[in-house]
Amino acid sequence: MGDQVISEATMDSAMKKIVDDTVGDIPDPDNGKKKGKKKHTGLKIFFAVLILLIAGAGTTYAVFANQYKEKFIEGTFINGIDASNMTVDEVEARIRQSVENYDLTITFRDDATEKLTGDDIGYSYVSDNGVAEILEKQNNYDWLRGKLGETRNYTVGEAFKYDETKLETAIEALPELQEANETAPTNAYMKEASDGTFSIVPETQGNKVVMDVAMTAIKDAVTKSEKTVDISTLDGAYETPVVLSSNQDMINQVTALNAFLSTTVTYDLPDGSKQTLDKTTLKDWISLQDNGYYYLNDTVISDNCSAYVQLLAKKVDEVHTTRTFHSTNRGDMELSCSKYGHVIDQTTETAALKDNITNHTSAEREPAWSLNKTVSDNFGGTYIEVDIVNQHVYFYIDGALYTDSDCVTGLATDSERATPTGIYAIFSKETNKTLKGPLGDDGQPTYTSFVNYWMPFHNGVGLHDASWRSEFGGTIYKYSGSHGCVNLPYSAAKAIYAEAEIGTTVIVI
Repeated sequence: MGDQVISEATMDSAMKKIVDDTVGDIPDPDNGKKKGKKKHTGLKIFFAVLILLIAGAGTTYAVFANQYKEKFIEGTFINGIDASNMTVDEVEARIRQSVENYDLTITFRDDATEKLTGDDIGYSYVSDNGVAEILEKQNNYDWLRGKLGETRNYTVGEAFKYDETKLETAIEALPELQEANETAPTNAYMKEASDGTFSIVPETQGNKVVMDVAMTAIKDAVTKSEKTVDISTLDGAYETPVVLSSNQDMINQVTALNAFLSTTVTYDLPDGSKQTLDKTTLKDWISLQDNGYYYLNDTVISDNCSAYVQLLAKKVDEVHTTRTFHSTNRGDMELSCSKYGHVIDQTTETAALKDNITNHTSAEREPAWSLNKTVSDNFGGTYIEVDIVNQHVYFYIDGALYTDSDCVTGLATDSERATPTGIYAIFSKETNKTLKGPLGDDGQPTYTSFVNYWMPFHNGVGLHDASWRSEFGGTIYKYSGSHGCVNLPYSAAKAIYAEAEIGTTVIVI
């Protein structure tokens, strides 16, 4: 732009001077001869023509160069735009069109995309005069190189501005950022299935965008003239679940819950029935927090074990102190007896049950008993019946009468000598035994009696032969009864002794 324009007249004048100067310097080989003079004149003409041709070409070159004072020579590229033969304004217009045609594609989760255009955000080009500076520094006389294909590449700043308020408004209006279109994440949680087991329901990520993160990322992309921004890949761009299905504590807890529920304890009850504690009941022993977290509470389990055993005891416990006896001649009689039945040891059984449950040890067993004594119906069919009223002894074996005999029992008129009624059992068997009464004032036994067969069943009271008696039965016991024992004829005592065993029941009525 600082080059001078050279006119054709100026160029002709300059060329003539060059011809004169050049031809005038050619030496004359003929030293003034005519022939040499002609030859000298021809050379002058040749050089003059040559110089004129050169001068003409120079003039033409300069004329072409002058055309590129206000536009770019061919082969000039600015920011990728072919600026050949374009003015500064034309190049600026092309750059402006390119810049202001800006749009930003925003990608969200699930491949959802939105686009912000330059118009949406007041995006406009701001020139930095870089194009004009390139033209000002351009060497116009390089136009021929451009014609011959040489290129020059330049880069200028594509400065721009945008309306930040418009940008924020446009971002806030994006569909993916509207509450109605957002789904919040959910935490993984434990769920009880219909079969009574527990499983983990995985977390969901949702699509709830953190506005500050999205706003910052989109603004940053616009500031850098980036064409795309993927919100879905940015750290912290979305609200995230706090509890994940990979949480080891939760995995361990579900494993423990299912092991707990898989435990069964089956009780074998005295009546032959069974009662099983399994997950249908155990599921109610699992604790639940307000946040939906299931867990095993030791105190709750202990309390439930105790309550379960209490209910079991209420169902099972029975204690009896009398028995019904089907006598031979006096019908059914209710007799006092030692305790029998079943009573659960609740303390011991509660501890045992908790151990089964907490250690996931299934079992089938009887409860722990504090009383566990059963009696057979009609004493198993083998027993000795002593009928005081009828003064008779019956010995049944397996329900059949083996032998019977009259007897003499304790003196009815003396309570200390009367034979005690009740249910007893033979606890010893001896032969050739001398029975002795309590010591008298003289320090000697009040009586001594030799017996062949001795079968005691209650303290010093027993069944034995009484060889000193010649009669048995009737009312002898009322005036000449024994000291409490059951006196038998020798043969009867021998027969009973032969078959009765230690432990054989003796029923005195």
